[in-house]
Amino acid sequence: MVGGKGGMARPIDLGPWHWAVFGFALAIMTLTMLLTTANTKLVSILICDLNESGDFGLISVLGLTLLVVTFVVVACVNRVSGSRQGGVRPVRY
Repeated sequence: MVGGKGGMARPIDLGPWHWAVFGFALAIMTLTMLLTTANTKLVSILICDLNESGDFGLISVLGLTLLVVTFVVVACVNRVSGSRQGGVRPVRY
């Protein structure tokens, strides 16, 4: 539609979201490429390799281990920082 409001989103509506997602994905991909060598395997590469070999049980155990480690690290950081709100301070207007 010319001059009217159609069902498609305008480019200005999706611009910031698109660049935020693209920037995040680019940073993650770049970091993975920089850290991967012949002697080391990152978790993401290991999961892809295990997926190709069909070892879904080991992928599940690895995912649960990552979840528990992340939970423990966040809990320790919150305890050390002394924050009861998860490290986030409320915004007062």
